[in-house]
Amino acid sequence: MTPIESAIAKHNLATAELEVVTDFLADSPALARAVRDGMTEPWIREAHDAVVRRVPIGTCMPFEASGFYRLPNHARCYYFTPPESPEGTPFRNVIGVKGTEPLTLDFDGLLYAVEHAITDAEQRRLSEHFAYVERKVPGALTMREAEAEASAALALQLAHLERYETLAHAPLPLQIRRLPADAARTVVEKVRRMLSPAAFSAIAHELEAGLAVYVYHYPSKPLRVSHADAALRQRTFAKRLEALRKHVDPEAAIDGWVRLFVRMLYLGFMPGSLASPTTGLCCDWNNSVLDGGFVDLDSIVPIDKLVDTPMKAVFLETLHVCFLMFRRTVRTLVAIREPAFLKEDLPGQLLTTYLHGRFRSAIESEARPGLTMDPRVVEYFAAELPLGRVLEHMGAHFAPFSLEDLFG
Repeated sequence: MTPIESAIAKHNLATAELEVVTDFLADSPALARAVRDGMTEPWIREAHDAVVRRVPIGTCMPFEASGFYRLPNHARCYYFTPPESPEGTPFRNVIGVKGTEPLTLDFDGLLYAVEHAITDAEQRRLSEHFAYVERKVPGALTMREAEAEASAALALQLAHLERYETLAHAPLPLQIRRLPADAARTVVEKVRRMLSPAAFSAIAHELEAGLAVYVYHYPSKPLRVSHADAALRQRTFAKRLEALRKHVDPEAAIDGWVRLFVRMLYLGFMPGSLASPTTGLCCDWNNSVLDGGFVDLDSIVPIDKLVDTPMKAVFLETLHVCFLMFRRTVRTLVAIREPAFLKEDLPGQLLTTYLHGRFRSAIESEARPGLTMDPRVVEYFAAELPLGRVLEHMGAHFAPFSLEDLFG
């Protein structure tokens, strides 16, 4: 009996036989070799094989039992790590299972909570925000969303394996499963009743392909910066930093994030797009893991898809937005989240100076044969920039006409 099967039996978890849509280890010899050759802990392969047979069904509430657990504010995903190895040493790797919530007994309670919660940024119900802004189904995972997230993770991991000869510190896709049609129909009707017509119409197309369960590997318990922020938010700066350092090495976490950010750029990926401030980013405070990795990779964009407009500013604008969101992640870790996006103050400027130096070092350390960094990235993080180049970039940023030209 595998560790995950033993835990299912011990905790008496319900399981479900779900149609396999994609088995990434079966379809990708490179990923299978990485798992087989020791880039993950040995139990991961066994757990993958066990989950292929039956998917465990947990509860929507935060819980922890027999190696299964759901973290606070993780409404659509729970995790599994064996309590310990046969030798008694702790395991670090985890299996994430995302999207089983519609099969749980307390799914209606989850929908009720999401429907009545209010977002931080504006007076909008969280359910409306998910549907209308993020195009996500409250409490469920659509097939299109699962495939987008998994394909982004697959592309990054395969490129990283080829060039860096190891797995990226990010999710490794294992499987996509399909929820039964009757469960999907039930979700559609429940979500239709809780959303405004405009919000439901925003996700109707996403629901057409059905609902999914996404299973993936991550190298450690995926505690995010947002978890640390929630635990430490009421403390002074000094007390917060003292408490943080008892559990996390801030510099090691930041260095891990910077390396992965730079490796993405070398491999041809931008961590996000110009839409990321509203839809989420893999390097924001909700998805930056305290061990130095990123999760929820569906925000990443192939750089060759960033086609500049006639103003020639899309690439640098996107890089700038990604950097500012990342800077906010670092600030949220060590101090307090910026009161408003893009707010510039002394702490922000100090962090910019510090992080630009870390990025310049990583651009050198993460270089590999056959990889070339886009010169615009190098220039963005340069220690010095001539005024002439500054003015050129400003010319690309600002409109070449004024309102007076249009309406004068």
